[in-house]
Amino acid sequence: MTLTSIDHEVLASGGPDREIVALLPMPVLVCTDGAFTFLNRAALQLFGVDDLDDLIERLAAGQLLTASDLARVRSQRDLIRTDPERVQRSDHRIVRLDGTVRDVEWTVRRLGADGCEFLHVLQDVSDLVETRDALAAAEAHQRDIVASLAEGVIVVDAAGVCTDANEAASTILRLPSIDLLVGAPAIAMPVVDAAGGRLDPARHPIRRALVLGERLEHELVHVRFGSRVRAMRVSIKLLERYGLDGPAGAVVTFTDVTAELRAAAALASSEARFRELAARAPVGIFETDPDGSCTYVNHRLCEFTGRSSDGMFGDAWMASIHPDDEERVAQAWRAAVARRQPLVLEYRYRRPDGAETPVHAEASPVLDDAGRPLGWLGTATDLSSQVALREGIERSERRFRELAERSPDLVLRYDLDVGAFEYLSPAARVLMGVLPEAVYLEPGLFHRHVHPDDRTITAQLLRADAPPWCQFRIARPNGKDRVLEARTAIDRRSDGHPAAVEAVIRDATAEADRHRHLDDLAHRDELTGLPNRRALVDRLRHWVAERDAAVLFIDLDGFKQVNDTLGHDAGDEVLVHFARLLEASVRDTDELARLAGDEFVVVTTPSAAAAVAGRVLGRLESSVTLSGGRVASIGASIGVACATRHGEDADDLLQRADAAMYEAKRRGKRQVVVGP
Repeated sequence: MTLTSIDHEVLASGGPDREIVALLPMPVLVCTDGAFTFLNRAALQLFGVDDLDDLIERLAAGQLLTASDLARVRSQRDLIRTDPERVQRSDHRIVRLDGTVRDVEWTVRRLGADGCEFLHVLQDVSDLVETRDALAAAEAHQRDIVASLAEGVIVVDAAGVCTDANEAASTILRLPSIDLLVGAPAIAMPVVDAAGGRLDPARHPIRRALVLGERLEHELVHVRFGSRVRAMRVSIKLLERYGLDGPAGAVVTFTDVTAELRAAAALASSEARFRELAARAPVGIFETDPDGSCTYVNHRLCEFTGRSSDGMFGDAWMASIHPDDEERVAQAWRAAVARRQPLVLEYRYRRPDGAETPVHAEASPVLDDAGRPLGWLGTATDLSSQVALREGIERSERRFRELAERSPDLVLRYDLDVGAFEYLSPAARVLMGVLPEAVYLEPGLFHRHVHPDDRTITAQLLRADAPPWCQFRIARPNGKDRVLEARTAIDRRSDGHPAAVEAVIRDATAEADRHRHLDDLAHRDELTGLPNRRALVDRLRHWVAERDAAVLFIDLDGFKQVNDTLGHDAGDEVLVHFARLLEASVRDTDELARLAGDEFVVVTTPSAAAAVAGRVLGRLESSVTLSGGRVASIGASIGVACATRHGEDADDLLQRADAAMYEAKRRGKRQVVVGP
């Protein structure tokens, strides 16, 4: 009997079947009209409650489960109320009486047809939670392997109805989609004899496998596709489930071997891979007599040990235990048998070929009404994936530490709960001038080496809401600050709570200098070195937003003639000469810029505008001696516009000054005009 076949009569009766259920190592509960009426001993142990009535009362009162999980358990009952065959599974967390929390896989199915009773089966998966992602990835990888097989794969139930198939199956069978296979009776596949004639239905390979129990291995079958008959190499493996008399279904693998000589190698490889996957059961199962002598093992356990079932009976199974674990396992097993207590143990099996399989074993005594042991029932779960995962993590951590120790970048991890550094790489000494060992003892040293103006940045860096990217400076004795760039990530626990900040910090001084240089080029006139129009507009906007402003718009008189008669080189010399003259004529607080060509702008206060304009015209000579003895004759026309209200538009102010400058030119040039 298996849990999936337990019905209402078994649990309601007081017969031996119910006693077997009551003594199973996995927790089993029965809920009638919303109240738990039956629980086995394993359920008591799982919930950490000694008394059956006490556990039922606590569950009825909504204790031992969180409110959300309790609601989900009840919703499972509602979902399957109208469907006796429906099984609802979900993950929950139970809070034991001692306060500890266990993760369980909770399965609910309806008992009987009245819809009032439900079977709850719980499996403690706490020890597997940490490796669930790895196991899920392995399962996905297995499905990918099956999906990538060259041969077709069809899974059928006990009635011969297709329940699953891969893409290759639909391709080989000339179907446009897997959907046309799933749900269809596989026995309806048009199988014919070698000559293409009608085949006796009793000889249909799937019927032979499911009804007669025949195992087909690489059998040649012919299938008709319209007017053509193609040869298929078919293998059928029955799916046997522990506790069922007949097969639960079958896995059918097939491939088109019409061109067998070309496909033989691929066929052998793909079938071998699939048989290896399909033959694996989830856990090993064993049963013993009251003295602990083994009386039954399943195929999976035989795979662990590399022995036949006959070679595992009695005490012979102990010979399969790894020599280093044998004495420990024997003592634990003898103690459990003597005390009639459950056994939970991890150890290794060693096969005759020397291969080892680490397992997690659990066994529970099966007791009669008087408490006498009838035997033991146990399971063994392969821990190879978990062990490999742990070893892989350890190797990864070692590789990470080696890389971090050699990297010029600073790698750090900061524990948010403790408020201390878990790790700083040696680069901390070069980049920040601090020894990691000193920071471990005094975390505040990390901030003391940061520029005072940037310590708020590094304080934010070591918080749960740290920005993903930031820059800060390290103050150095030579006065030239070092710019560091940090990229951060928050390491979170499974519940989403931030656990630590992880960061990689690199020296970005050269890059910061380059950015500053590029920014300076973008805002400065290349010929005169004065700020350009972009820089002027930015500064003028800030100026008029805060105080009164006067704009002097200056245009050189006669500059075009210089370019036309003396050349553009001479014109450039005139512009540089005039730029130096302007720098000498303005105050330190004034803003000065070259807009374009021979246009210059001075931003000053309204009270100083006339004086600045007068100095410019007064210092501007009518003729300028250039290189090579050339002489250029120039003058200047100045237009002035004033803004006496804060927030005036900077572009409008420039336009008014420009208009005043043109008025100065119209009046005869070499003069100043103040606009409206």
